[in-house]
Amino acid sequence: MEFTENFKKSNNFRIEGQMLYIIDENGKELELFVGFDVLTARWSEEGRLIVVSTGGNVRSYENETEYISI
Repeated sequence: MEFTENFKKSNNFRIEGQMLYIIDENGKELELFVGFDVLTARWSEEGRLIVVSTGGNVRSYENETEYISI
């Protein structure tokens, strides 16, 4: 499933352990289970979601399920 534009435009993230929530401008939440404790997240210029773990691992998400480790 692709990230929709309303979430790609948002820099409003909430982190709860291994869960990452992206909140759009209308208050809708996209819930993403990452599988490791999340330190931070941001969007890249290419529209990929970059997630960093508390242990220093980095993942680049193309969509909600497909990612590569960096």
